[in-house]
Amino acid sequence: MLSLFRWRYGHLRDFNGLTQVMSAAWPWLAALYLGWRSVQQWRRAHSSVELR
Repeated sequence: MLSLFRWRYGHLRDFNGLTQVMSAAWPWLAALYLGWRSVQQWRRAHSSVELR
């Protein structure tokens, strides 16, 4: 994660720099998304009231 903050000037100007940033960031973004989805699903399962 710290490698994202060692940028040189114009790092994202070329495709290589953008690829390096995305390859370092995608596992963290995927973990955040999956955690958010599991919390939403847990809340939906525990807060719904059945009406019969």
